[in-house]
Amino acid sequence: MKPEIERKFLLTNEQALALKVQATHKKALKQGYLAEGEHVILRVRISDHSAYLTIKEKAKGSSRLELETSIDLSDAEKLLDFCSNQITKTRHLIKRDYLIELDEFHADNEGLWLAEIEFDSIESSESFTPSNELGKEVTDDYRYYNSYLVDHPYTSW
Repeated sequence: MKPEIERKFLLTNEQALALKVQATHKKALKQGYLAEGEHVILRVRISDHSAYLTIKEKAKGSSRLELETSIDLSDAEKLLDFCSNQITKTRHLIKRDYLIELDEFHADNEGLWLAEIEFDSIESSESFTPSNELGKEVTDDYRYYNSYLVDHPYTSW
């Protein structure tokens, strides 16, 4: 199991739209949460025509352990049927010296734009200085975790 090291940023509509036009690729994502314990979360995700089962450490901060494995698309669709609430979003990929994953949320989280940047190490994460285009950092704010948004939609805040 390897750590996922990422920082997360909340964007205004203006910031998001300025970044979105620079995207080189996009993916449709649909995900649901099968189980949530005190220390881990079990998620199923469909990304375009690929599917994954992910176990994530439930922790605050920029580094969390993660185990992700590919599964059959038909299995993922069946597993999503078990999820009472789901997150749908479009992920826009913007290349810099690093990769920005700009998430445009849909349905009950419409209007929410988050940018994530993944790092190879804690040191590179800590030394990264975000530009103004990335907005307000919300890495440590649990309200912007997908596992929270699925049950507490952004539009209800």
